[in-house]
Amino acid sequence: MIQITPHMRILLAVEPVDLRKGIDGLAALCRQALASHLLARMARQISADWQELYAHRIWLLESFVDSERFEGTCYRAANWRCLGFSRGRGTKSRTKQKNTSLKALWVYPLGRDFRQRLLAPA
Repeated sequence: MIQITPHMRILLAVEPVDLRKGIDGLAALCRQALASHLLARMARQISADWQELYAHRIWLLESFVDSERFEGTCYRAANWRCLGFSRGRGTKSRTKQKNTSLKALWVYPLGRDFRQRLLAPA
């Protein structure tokens, strides 16, 4: 029996995997598959939740990913689209100089007509 402590991280695979990948390969698969699975679940539910709370639907989700630390693999796996990168200026920057890491902008449309919905007059 394995004793689980509060400091341990438990990673689960949601589909069959090749156990010959070694612990590092298996951990990477678990992180990617669980993260993309959670992103997909969140994307399916968030617009209905927002509608219920604020009487307004969401048509496009966006997220920024620190490109110096992460590749956005889970977003890609969950069918999000990378539109490009920030200029590396923080929100409180008063200069035009890069002072933070570049962020990748990932978006996920929540309907086929999201462009028309976003451009429609209020």
